[in-house]
Amino acid sequence: MMHSFFKSFRLLLFVAVFSVGCDQKKDKYPNEWNFDKSEITNNKTANTDKINVDVYLDVTGSMEGFSVPAQPSNFGKLLDDIESTCQNTWKLSDIKFYKYGSRVDTIQRSEFISAKSDRNVYKGNDINNKTDFTNAIQNTDTKRVSIFITDLFYNNNDINSVVAAIKEQSVKNGVEVGVVGISSDYDGCVGDLGAGVPCIPVKASRQIFALVFGDQTNISLLFKSLNKKSYINPNQFLVLANKPTTNFDVNLVKDRKSKAINKGSLGKKDWEKYGTIYNFTMKDREKEGLLHLDLTLQPEKDTPVFTEKNIKTLVFKRTSETADSIAADNEVKIDNLKWSANKLTADVQLINNDPEGKYSYAVYFTLDNTVPLAMPRWIKDMSTDNHSGVKEGKTLNLEKLLTDVSTSHVTVRQPKIAKFYIYLEKK
Repeated sequence: MMHSFFKSFRLLLFVAVFSVGCDQKKDKYPNEWNFDKSEITNNKTANTDKINVDVYLDVTGSMEGFSVPAQPSNFGKLLDDIESTCQNTWKLSDIKFYKYGSRVDTIQRSEFISAKSDRNVYKGNDINNKTDFTNAIQNTDTKRVSIFITDLFYNNNDINSVVAAIKEQSVKNGVEVGVVGISSDYDGCVGDLGAGVPCIPVKASRQIFALVFGDQTNISLLFKSLNKKSYINPNQFLVLANKPTTNFDVNLVKDRKSKAINKGSLGKKDWEKYGTIYNFTMKDREKEGLLHLDLTLQPEKDTPVFTEKNIKTLVFKRTSETADSIAADNEVKIDNLKWSANKLTADVQLINNDPEGKYSYAVYFTLDNTVPLAMPRWIKDMSTDNHSGVKEGKTLNLEKLLTDVSTSHVTVRQPKIAKFYIYLEKK
């Protein structure tokens, strides 16, 4: 009798524990995602105290024409100002100067400054005859700032090697890239046009560039200082940022005619503060629901302009039974995507064929590396793909070069521009 009692008691206890376990499993939410917007936005505090700055001067032949002995030029002003600008940006700047061409040589500040008026700096056959850009940028790093003063003048044969060098030496290591365009008087011979093509004499206003490598926050600080210079156009800056969004706001609602899905309450009170999480319910027999998305996005200053053609989505899914996420692009489909005046609208089709349970989705908007980002108008205006444009003072293949660098950056870093989360309970 007593044995039967304990046997029955153990059976009841097992049933009770099993039932509680089932209820807990049923009520359990999937593991939380990284809801914080800082995953997308750049909210790092800039270091305004001490940083190492390396300044490199391109001394290949086509740069000689910027050296103007008789009068100050914008090129000369840049060489004069770059040190003080860095020191005003970072209180304790450790600045070193280099010249580069076929190799990189350390130089004194006096030789660097003399390049604005002494054409002998650009003469010779050992360092001045070609550019080894791979060697020049090998020391770029996120913890320092590297500034290259150059005319970015490359023929088609050189562009691939320059882009590959920037990709391998910088972008893959998280180093971000900035470009400043400056117009300056030029009187010289522009070479490097390809085999058998003589250099072209040019006497006109021509473009000089400061190509900056480092961390996005430091690049922005330097650009803010350069922006104050009267000889620099405030609209001629470009930044290729790993986090091209400063802020975004999301609103996701169900379609009024979509009866299969309903708005649910947020699973946890603290989820409201993120503004990116939306909860919906659906009967277990239902499979699809239609939602509408409105998203306002503030791009980082000076980043390339993008349209809906440059945007793609990445979707990941979690369940209460699994800790890891899986790709779920077939369950959250974005249709009728439109982008205008920093506002994005889209239809969101939610497809879930799973049984009763709780599910969550992370939806990221990223830049699509198969569709090149459009370069700013000032870069298009400065660029040419023919020799007659070179005679007018334009830069050969500038747009192609920077477009290819941008595409390489998007391919490697896969920048995300916004995100939101869908929690779905089927019951």
